[in-house]
Amino acid sequence: MYAFTFEAPSSTAAAAQLIAQGGKLLAGGQSLLPSMRLRLANPEKIVDLNSIAAVSYTHLTLPT
Repeated sequence: MYAFTFEAPSSTAAAAQLIAQGGKLLAGGQSLLPSMRLRLANPEKIVDLNSIAAVSYTHLTLPT
């Protein structure tokens, strides 16, 4: 794999700033790492969202 910077922000604001600087998102269930292994993707910065509590789950409320 290529060299990259790994970032693990603790807030959505910090994550947004890193993404604006060209970071690629990493969260569960994505194909970024396999794509990097196959040399199909070469991000310079990876932003891990797993440490942000506000985006750690999805809640759906259906209308009744």
